[in-house]
Amino acid sequence: MLDLGLSQKASRVRFAKRAAEFGLSVQLHFLDVPPEERWRRVQIRNAAKGGTYDLPFDVTREMFDFVETLWEPPTQAEMLECNGIRVSS
Repeated sequence: MLDLGLSQKASRVRFAKRAAEFGLSVQLHFLDVPPEERWRRVQIRNAAKGGTYDLPFDVTREMFDFVETLWEPPTQAEMLECNGIRVSS
């Protein structure tokens, strides 16, 4: 299993095509979590600085909000093409 952010569709398509060139299949897991819940989890990770804290700095709200502008959720067609699994919370 490979866990990557791949927040934009073009990156996901490129990755899936590259995997296919090597005879590998792709399964897209879409964790459909509302932004405020994701932000809450980031704040907990910032405070805990535990095993998933791999940055040399805290993620600020401004950083989080900027990255939110880059996110492109997968379409239904993309989910079908990539054997997608959607997990909602």
